[in-house]
Amino acid sequence: MAVFLWRAFKNYTEKNYTRAREIKFIVGEKKYFVDGEERSMDAPALISDEQLYVPCKYLAEAMGTVWECGQERISLMFPDWGRCVELFVGRPVMVVCGKEIPIPVAPLVRENQTYLPAKFVAEAFRYKVDWNLATRTMIISTTQSYRMTLTIRPKSGVEKLWAPVPRDWGDMGMTNVKVIEISPQTDDLYYDHNGNLIAFWETKQHNSTEYKIVFEADFSPVWYNIDPSKIENYDTSSPDYQKYTKPSPWIQSDNEAFVKLAHEIVGNERNPLVQARLIHDWVERNINSGPSGTTALEVLKTRSGDCGGHSWVFIALCRALGIPARAVAGVQPDYYQGRFISTKDPGYHVWTEFYLPGYGWIQCDTATGLGKNTLGIDEPRIVFSRGDEIALGHTFPADNIFPYFHLPRGIPSFHPQYQDVFEELSLTVEAK
Repeated sequence: MAVFLWRAFKNYTEKNYTRAREIKFIVGEKKYFVDGEERSMDAPALISDEQLYVPCKYLAEAMGTVWECGQERISLMFPDWGRCVELFVGRPVMVVCGKEIPIPVAPLVRENQTYLPAKFVAEAFRYKVDWNLATRTMIISTTQSYRMTLTIRPKSGVEKLWAPVPRDWGDMGMTNVKVIEISPQTDDLYYDHNGNLIAFWETKQHNSTEYKIVFEADFSPVWYNIDPSKIENYDTSSPDYQKYTKPSPWIQSDNEAFVKLAHEIVGNERNPLVQARLIHDWVERNINSGPSGTTALEVLKTRSGDCGGHSWVFIALCRALGIPARAVAGVQPDYYQGRFISTKDPGYHVWTEFYLPGYGWIQCDTATGLGKNTLGIDEPRIVFSRGDEIALGHTFPADNIFPYFHLPRGIPSFHPQYQDVFEELSLTVEAK
């Protein structure tokens, strides 16, 4: 496995691997389609045990993976995400990121050609799989569509309630966002200075024990094809550049510890993309998962942090070098299935993004494990907020700005500032 990983990274840097948004295979046909372009295989797709099988080479390359096919073991990998899948000829099992998962069928060999069960391999790499019975066509796409309901049942005595509302940011990952219903009707629905959409209720004016936000959206993994030589220069006078390179109460990027460390990490490297990847690797390797301090500096000192702590350190180091960076907060799906599920604990999470002129905001995540999500996010995620200085308004008391906003907040009569203001918080998911 280690040898394959080394070769995978080497091959990935030497070749241009592009992930398809949509792949189509047709039973009995040697032709197939990648993002609408017709291509040909040297063997047809076939049905066995009621599953569509595709020659390994063509499925792997259409998905954009680095792959290796031996006599018994097949290995596929997204090197920039660190996501690796292994299958075994004749064995109905799949190993996804080191976790063994049983599947109902196994890879098979026909006429010296190794075939993979396309559905299970594609889903392991976060693709959505649909079957068109009439045309005997399998459609593999990056997009998953859902209708979701966020339900908040506040504790008795809560007088004011704030909740994040999903919105379309015009980038990859979460698109075609449509808010279907907010009930009861909000007392205010507004954008903060970061562009986050916020719902506000004076709960004492509503005869309701339940508050709902219903929305629809299309979700997909996030990836980027970036040529480091084509990154433009920063406009250091722009408001966004100045906003996302300055220190904040949680992100002390002007502290000597961060300035010195950032320059030690990147050395003589001046390309902001390469600098950000070096910082990403350093945070992954040096900040352990565990109890988190309340600021980036505390996390750096203890070398321990949760997802928010990891994000603060990454952002602080980027800003210390003049790279705009900010927090992203929301919900991640079940990691191995890559699907959102109805739950009272939806998987709230914080990750990061940094800005590259000519390419825009680039998402990444330092808290998901070494080598994963270094340039993109390998799973669909709900984005609830962006930015690290979020003011809720409507006289929210005390320290009225927050480093991220993915959980509802409120003011109960029994506490001047409180986050856990709900008896129950749930996310109900329906596939569209």
